[in-house]
Amino acid sequence: MAGSSITPAHPPLLESGIEKRIIIPVRYLGYIRVLLWVWLAVWGVVELALGWNLVSLLRGSGPTAPESTAPEGLLLFFFFTLAGAFLAWRLLWVIRGREILQLSSDRLILRREPQGGRPVKFNRARIRNLRVGSYAGRLIYPSWGRRFVGKENCFVAFDYEGETWEIARGVARTDADYLVSELRAP
Repeated sequence: MAGSSITPAHPPLLESGIEKRIIIPVRYLGYIRVLLWVWLAVWGVVELALGWNLVSLLRGSGPTAPESTAPEGLLLFFFFTLAGAFLAWRLLWVIRGREILQLSSDRLILRREPQGGRPVKFNRARIRNLRVGSYAGRLIYPSWGRRFVGKENCFVAFDYEGETWEIARGVARTDADYLVSELRAP
């Protein structure tokens, strides 16, 4: 698997029943990190200016403005802070994000780091229609959020209890084929 982004590793014996761990790191092009750092720097400057203006307005030492602008300024500051938190989260995901598959003879455990929730556990005997999917040829496909680990066009899909799951979104075809073969192995 030359050029693969997937790292199979055998976990320590302390993890009960886990036979194999496959780590799929997030792989974005280098300019995306730079772009996010620039956006975060611009956000920081504007956030600082908004905060300074809001403090001046509340103290009454700023430029003369009606008192009614304080709630709007506070609301703008709040939403701009949320936008900055989202930018920071995206940067953290691009730099440190990864999808971890833990395999045992009867289970598949899917985790994403940085952790945002509990791991998803699947009974391997109930996984149906395991296949490699592709976004090739689609004009628009969902590439937003932390469900994507790369910028390639393949993923692994399967049906589980009436629901279709897609994992390892955005990996190369060779990596997706490797994952399917590992998931099919007993």
